[in-house]
Amino acid sequence: MRVAVFVLSIFILIANISVSFAQPLPFTSNAEVFSPFKQFSNGIHPDDIQCKEGLELVHKSSADFPACVKESSIIPLMTRGWAKIMSFEITSGFFNHSIYNGNVTSMQFIQDDCSPSVIVEINSNDQGNLIMSIPRIFVDPNVGQEDDNFFVLVDGKEVDFQETSKDSIQRTLEIPFSKYSRNIEITKTCLI
Repeated sequence: MRVAVFVLSIFILIANISVSFAQPLPFTSNAEVFSPFKQFSNGIHPDDIQCKEGLELVHKSSADFPACVKESSIIPLMTRGWAKIMSFEITSGFFNHSIYNGNVTSMQFIQDDCSPSVIVEINSNDQGNLIMSIPRIFVDPNVGQEDDNFFVLVDGKEVDFQETSKDSIQRTLEIPFSKYSRNIEITKTCLI
């Protein structure tokens, strides 16, 4: 009888532990954000890992393990093949740009296995142009060793654009938009 009670007590203890590990960790302030390893070990999906303020989520290329790094470290880590990113809000000079007859309200990079994209949200009250340099490490359409065309959508409609310059680091596009445009997506086509 004592053995059965002891075994039952251990079973209840183990069940309570496994249930507590399956619950998401609370995030109420920057000071309480747990490390990526602790979040991952707690069952949080790698794409849902939260980083402390000032850090961005990347995935280690060799194991798809999440890590939080400074935004300034993203390009060097990607260049070395150490990191890949799924998406991030672009807040610094990764994508040099200028805009005529509008303003950029936000930029986001979204990694897709087939066709990574840069999404640019704008405000425009007249027709204008967005001139943007795209680092090849983020979006670089090519066939073999040859450059291929980008695919550019303004408010969901394909537009003609000009590639004004390119080098081994980046390609620069001039993209026209119409009055009241709000969304520009720059991507590459993908064969499935």
